[in-house]
Amino acid sequence: MTGVRLRWARPTPTGRWREPALRLLTTDERRRWEAIPLPERRDRFLLGRLLLRQAAAELCGVPIDAVRVRAECPRCGGPHGRPTIEGVGGRAPHASLSSTSGLVVAAVLPAELGTALGVDVERAWPGRERRAAIDALLPPTRWPDAGGVSPLRRWTRAEAVLKADGRGLRVEPRLVSVHRVRGRLVASVGDEPVRYDLVDRRIGGTGRLGGLGGGARRSNGTGAILSVAVARTER
Repeated sequence: MTGVRLRWARPTPTGRWREPALRLLTTDERRRWEAIPLPERRDRFLLGRLLLRQAAAELCGVPIDAVRVRAECPRCGGPHGRPTIEGVGGRAPHASLSSTSGLVVAAVLPAELGTALGVDVERAWPGRERRAAIDALLPPTRWPDAGGVSPLRRWTRAEAVLKADGRGLRVEPRLVSVHRVRGRLVASVGDEPVRYDLVDRRIGGTGRLGGLGGGARRSNGTGAILSVAVARTER
């Protein structure tokens, strides 16, 4: 899938990235960050905002401090939900965020290359509680899968599509169907006309992620899998 820019990193407790990242937050983002009770989840939120700004600044050719990230819930109007990019001039790119234990992923896409974007990431070997939660939302599954598409991959695909759809888990994940069309993965939600191009990826290895200072690194050897969905209007 051309055009999608991905950045990922894992937050570390001793990271020097926090202070510069905090200075970039809007007032709403800062309030939301302060309201998160668990330090690990606060770090995930903060790192996601930083990665998203980095990716958008690189894509649009603007300074990182010019990029603003805004979120507004379509139901309650609160400052959460799908992130949108502002302050980059011209048409803002589509954006999406995902995180799992110890890993954060940000994705951006030029506006002309699709109508929406979704990304989802999971640890390659999630714990029992996480697997049970996925099974409850997207049954039936088997751990490990005997063949074909694994339950975890089915989940990341469905989550990525529903993020691009904009309604998230307000839509049942089982309504997402995936087919291979002329060598590429294409998804849809129920009988709706929008189609989603899907790409799967695996993350592994170690190494610093440029521009994050001393405390954020690429994912470690435990590995993770992610899926990216780009919405397009069916012709």
